[in-house]
Amino acid sequence: MHQVALQDEQATLMKPVTIQSLPEVHVDIGYGSSAVTGNKAYFNSFGSTTVYEFSNNQWHKLPPCPNKDFTIVCVDDKITTVGGRSGTQRGYSNKLYSYINNKWVEHFPPIPTGRWGPGAVYANNTLVAAGGYCDLKSLNTVEILNNANMRWSIVSSLPVPTYQPSTTICGDYVYIHPRFNDEQEQYSVYKCSLRQLTQSQPSSAIWEKITPLPVTHSTLATINGHLLAVGGVDSNRDITKDIYQYNETSWTVISQMSTPRSVCHTAALHGNKLMVVGGDCTDRKCTFV
Repeated sequence: MHQVALQDEQATLMKPVTIQSLPEVHVDIGYGSSAVTGNKAYFNSFGSTTVYEFSNNQWHKLPPCPNKDFTIVCVDDKITTVGGRSGTQRGYSNKLYSYINNKWVEHFPPIPTGRWGPGAVYANNTLVAAGGYCDLKSLNTVEILNNANMRWSIVSSLPVPTYQPSTTICGDYVYIHPRFNDEQEQYSVYKCSLRQLTQSQPSSAIWEKITPLPVTHSTLATINGHLLAVGGVDSNRDITKDIYQYNETSWTVISQMSTPRSVCHTAALHGNKLMVVGGDCTDRKCTFV
């Protein structure tokens, strides 16, 4: 594996190295979510009940989750699914399942609004679930779980409805890229202070739109305190290899992947390594940057 850290003063060009193929799966690996705990990375694809674990340079398949179309997130070192749909029914699920002692259990209280494909991030004892799809429409609902008292609350709604958004936390801010929306919003990225969000009301207008991305269907990631956007589709409708970094006023290309990708999965690992997996128009490879 090749490792190049991003410097604080300037971005160092990161060189991707393809190291291993994904396990063969019969679902679209371009759409899903990822999470990291310790030195392990986890990935899932919408439409599947399977979560893959990448550890010790090998792929492992976890037991099937009771749901499909869920979003995975790491909550206090527990890989946890948020929402989804029942594996046997068409209804939307409000269940959260955590992988504990080699099985999926309901460790956290259910989310108030059942949905599939929400954005989900966790920091400072707070689980944020944003957007998603329910009752034949996209949602702009944002709900947070206080992990100290295990209670959910509805907070400031997103400015636009979205499902399967790309979501990350960088510094004190939650960033959301509504990848599947009307044409203009597909370039948008919104941010909100996590502290403000936890103190807000559903009608509060505290989400701020930052500089639009130069591409659509990108994947947000945070590594070494830097906000990145990985891959996407450019204005010519070509899938790009580019990795962008946000510098508070603009997006700048700082690296390229070996394979063009959009709606890919990313995982920030120890040692300032960025792992990129799957995505549209890929050779099913994973890349360390």
